[in-house]
Amino acid sequence: MTGGLERHAATNLIASNPPFAGLSISSQRVTLGSNQMSLTRETTYHVARGAAAIDEHDATGPPSSAEHSRFYSLDAVRSGMMLLGIFYHASSLYYYIFGRGLVTKAFRDAQTSHALLYIDRGLHIFRMPVFFVVAGFFGALLYARRGSRGLIASRTRRVLVPLIVAWILLVPAISRGVLFAAAAGSPQPLAPVFRLVASGQFYERSLFHLWFLYHLMILYTMALAAVWVSRQTGQRLRVKARSLFRRIVQSPWRPLLLALPTVLILEAMPRGDITRDLAFTPDVRILFAYSLFFAFGWLLFASSDLLPGFARNAPRNVAAAVLLFPVFLAVYGRGPQGSLAHFLTSSTDALITWLCVFGLIGLAVQYLNRPHPTIRYVSDASYWCYLVHYPIVIWLAGALSVVQMAGVLKVLVNLLATSGILLITYRFWVRPTFIGEWLNGRRVPAHPPIDPNWQPASQV
Repeated sequence: MTGGLERHAATNLIASNPPFAGLSISSQRVTLGSNQMSLTRETTYHVARGAAAIDEHDATGPPSSAEHSRFYSLDAVRSGMMLLGIFYHASSLYYYIFGRGLVTKAFRDAQTSHALLYIDRGLHIFRMPVFFVVAGFFGALLYARRGSRGLIASRTRRVLVPLIVAWILLVPAISRGVLFAAAAGSPQPLAPVFRLVASGQFYERSLFHLWFLYHLMILYTMALAAVWVSRQTGQRLRVKARSLFRRIVQSPWRPLLLALPTVLILEAMPRGDITRDLAFTPDVRILFAYSLFFAFGWLLFASSDLLPGFARNAPRNVAAAVLLFPVFLAVYGRGPQGSLAHFLTSSTDALITWLCVFGLIGLAVQYLNRPHPTIRYVSDASYWCYLVHYPIVIWLAGALSVVQMAGVLKVLVNLLATSGILLITYRFWVRPTFIGEWLNGRRVPAHPPIDPNWQPASQV
């Protein structure tokens, strides 16, 4: 490997393992062996579009036609975790945990469901850790491709600006939606909303569902600082650290090995799992916990040739996580910090999390690492859907609270209505407009022209 490749932190990427076979790397260009197509160093990698991804619009030089250089599987996982967040927030309005509401204390539908509680508890264990693993991977990819300045510029445009704009526009709608939902059964459900508007109070000191964008910006900054520090330590230490990382990822005991340091972090949490952090001053414990998963994803990029190995035992990993979940439920919240119940909670949480990291990414690598129009469309839409879903969910929940219907059915109705609104607005108001370019890197015409030379992939 040459110095230029080391400068971009992109060594040893996908040399021989399918579905990434045929991709070779030099310090100046990438050569796709089958088509002998050369790309400039600025287009070293290409992944599917999305909130944490890079696309043709961002690239300098000709867009790549090499499907094997796109991480479709990881982009599908990223978007899937974001869309699960919509379900998580909608269903959390229909159960209590430890005697209070999970997302907002001001509103809880009278029709609660224990089933939704158990499902959400399971999602809470792995959803954000898996997301931060993928975010770390794509962050390292972007750094390798554009360097520090390019990473900062891209994440400012794609993460920081959406965070600021969404907080300014959506927080008033969320806070007023909560008041409406809480008073939905009264003769004048909008009266609290009007009183709040008349008071001139528009914002709350909460990030609500946008907290993960806030944490991402902090983690990107920490990653750049860590890269700078690692360059001061000497190449030998970096090589040893990378060798250790590869041995852990290749070990059949990798979920257990990675669960060990995770348990130490979770033991500092009040109930043994990663709690929510909606404040502008981040909880150091929570930030440190997510930084572990982000760092794993960042390091994984330099060893991307190991990704196909994630498919090994992927179904068994997911099955083991499911089997461990009842154990987690049995001990969760049963004892204070320092107790056996707390230790068992943190231990099962950590092991379930890493089983899901390897299991879900492995299943995606095995089955989703190829272009699919529907998955690609949903991946593109997922960022917009997650950003704006919460006020819609809250207002619909308030409207449904006066309906005599089981909590599970209310969640389904809420999700169907919310999804319809989100996808329609994305199709006509986001995808073909400057908002789509802002979030996904390009505009897609509402009615794209038909290419007369297009053929199905099987005929090319």
